[in-house]
Amino acid sequence: MLYGTFIGPPSSSFAPLEKVQSKFLRAVLQVPRCVSNALIRLEMGVLSMEAKITLASLQYWLKINFQPQGLTYLILQDNFQSKWLEAVYGKLQILGFSPHVILSMRWDEAKSVLKQRIIDGERQADLGRCPNFRVPDPLKYRLTPMPYLTQIDIHKYRRALTLARCEAFPSAVLEGRFKRVPWAQRLCPCNSGEVETIEHMMLRCNWYKEVRDKYITPFVKDMEGQSALDYCNRLLVDENRTISDSVAKFWAACYNIRNSRLNLQ
Repeated sequence: MLYGTFIGPPSSSFAPLEKVQSKFLRAVLQVPRCVSNALIRLEMGVLSMEAKITLASLQYWLKINFQPQGLTYLILQDNFQSKWLEAVYGKLQILGFSPHVILSMRWDEAKSVLKQRIIDGERQADLGRCPNFRVPDPLKYRLTPMPYLTQIDIHKYRRALTLARCEAFPSAVLEGRFKRVPWAQRLCPCNSGEVETIEHMMLRCNWYKEVRDKYITPFVKDMEGQSALDYCNRLLVDENRTISDSVAKFWAACYNIRNSRLNLQ
């Protein structure tokens, strides 16, 4: 999708390319439309198409300056106003750099600095759109998939954990989003009178007590003195492989239990 984009005129809208990428990533994670594009990018550790094109354009500009080949470098010497160069300088300014500062660095250093600045800005923007995104602090500004995506080999466990982390697990809350049911009426079918949130399902719902005792309770005992929300975040943050494996199995079991009980009602 990036072919030729870094030398073309600056686009006023990257929406068509962003739509294609988001559709592909959404299919990979198998999450519903209510999960935002920003959250999907954070979960998968990828940049938006606009950021990718910006990075490609700046890296090509660096190559022209540091390792010119053919006639391309003449664009830097011609008198006419190049819209492409204007766009490149504009992007540098947005990132807080001047061409002089960047070109005073070594090539590899300049590439690394620009790439990290783009990643930092992109991650900061997406984290701002998803304030409840659960991520270990060391990975907050690293462009990498969440560890469980590569560590959990069994698809049903991996997908169950993805749905829980993205607040898209089958529940009255999820159904209420599409049907526009008031929040207070999105009650758990366990007849507890509580809204069927991820927190309720993981820590209190009586439907899942047996699998909770098996997969969740051993870890909760080591987190005594915290709030229910803190328990939930610690279990879903994907900071410890053993915990993530167990939590994924819990959610896969919940998926089957919930479907079975609803079919009997």
